[in-house]
Amino acid sequence: MGVPLTTLRQVPLLAELEEAELSRVGAAAELMLLRRRQVAWRETEEGEQVGWVVRGGLVGISYTVDGRETTLFRCGTGEVFGEAEALLGMEAKGMGVIWMAAEESVVVVAPSRVWRGVLEQNPKAALAAGVRLARQQRRFLRLRQVLADPNAARRVGAILLWLAREGREGEEGWRWLPGGVTQQEVAGFANTTRETVTRVMQRLQAAGVVARGEEGWRVDEEALEAFLREAGES
Repeated sequence: MGVPLTTLRQVPLLAELEEAELSRVGAAAELMLLRRRQVAWRETEEGEQVGWVVRGGLVGISYTVDGRETTLFRCGTGEVFGEAEALLGMEAKGMGVIWMAAEESVVVVAPSRVWRGVLEQNPKAALAAGVRLARQQRRFLRLRQVLADPNAARRVGAILLWLAREGREGEEGWRWLPGGVTQQEVAGFANTTRETVTRVMQRLQAAGVVARGEEGWRVDEEALEAFLREAGES
């Protein structure tokens, strides 16, 4: 148990903490290497832990009433995961969010009570947490708008555009999807099947809207916006 401060400082939002606060987190934290699809903590520990991604990426998944896996959140390098549940504490029990590595990842995990203690004493850190949760709410609102569309192809296209804007910028108008994104994950976001996502992506690939490279999928943002407009008119 215990994580060196040099490791914690690799996470920007932790690096902004006072030395004493960072030491408190480090003393109670654990450094974990997660394989792809390995969970950060057990579902029974929901609300008891909070984590930060040092390298890689995690997804927060849940299951529909008919047992299908669906992706609710995506968390990349430098970001915090499980924060909403950590702030809710025991109220988070039963939310059913499972944090799982989308790719091989290095994460720092600490007890929720430690992070709540930091936020109670540090107004700047507490405000930053509020902003993060507000952005998460905005993502949910955007996702709700996408899911209201009855056309599955448009939903898939809209999710690809959303993910691309959360990824890194490439050359000549291209954007890379975040590392570790799978067609199953896109299907979960778009509330459709993986087979439908495959058909839509094959269509977009043939049209030069998306392309597969050594680093994963990249998207022509302008061309995808045009696809969504044309799909909306048809």
